[in-house]
Amino acid sequence: MAKTQQINGVTFPGEVESPKEGDVLISWTTKTRVAIVIVVRPYACPKEITVSIVLDRSLEDDA
Repeated sequence: MAKTQQINGVTFPGEVESPKEGDVLISWTTKTRVAIVIVVRPYACPKEITVSIVLDRSLEDDA
């Protein structure tokens, strides 16, 4: 059994359903930039959670 997590006083379930077709999308927007989108469905919950992650390394160019 996975542990639940509390964020700002809200308890989030610790287990999610297996991903379905199209739930994980990796898209190269340019030759140096990638966008990753993930859909998560907790058990016993009618809602879906969509997570988008974008890594912007443009600040490294200024260093």
